[in-house]
Order: sequence, then C-alpha cells, then structure tokens
Amino acid sequence: VKCYFFKKKVKFLRFIICPKGIIIDPRRVNAIIAFANFYRRFIYRYSRIVATLIVLLKRAKAGKKLGRIS
Repeated sequence: VKCYFFKKKVKFLRFIICPKGIIIDPRRVNAIIAFANFYRRFIYRYSRIVATLIVLLKRAKAGKKLGRIS
C-alpha cells in the first residue's frame, strides 16, 4: 500500500505526529542514550546530560507535548 488515510498517528522525519501534538520517537531517544552510555566514563557530567534525555523519553512514552526543558 502506498498511502494511508485517516490515521491517528503518523511517523514523519523521526517524529510521531498525533492529535496530541508532535512527539519525539522514543526509539530515537533510546538510541542516543545507548550510544552515549558506551562513552559515559569519558563524558564530563554525563548523568546531568542523560537526565534531560530521560525526561524527554518519559514524556514521549506518555504522549505528552514536549515543552522547554531547563
């Protein structure tokens, strides 16, 4: 099938577009965390950086809109 009509969720350019808004694909966030986890001992303040990514992952899984993260 070349196209679908009236879908509730659509994956487009590494994002998921749904009625709630645009959500980051959780698989992409997991891939970034896994990649960085390999180099964690070489990255200064790794836990602070990853904490932000984990917040994004939790929001994406819950289907919440992604706002600004401080």
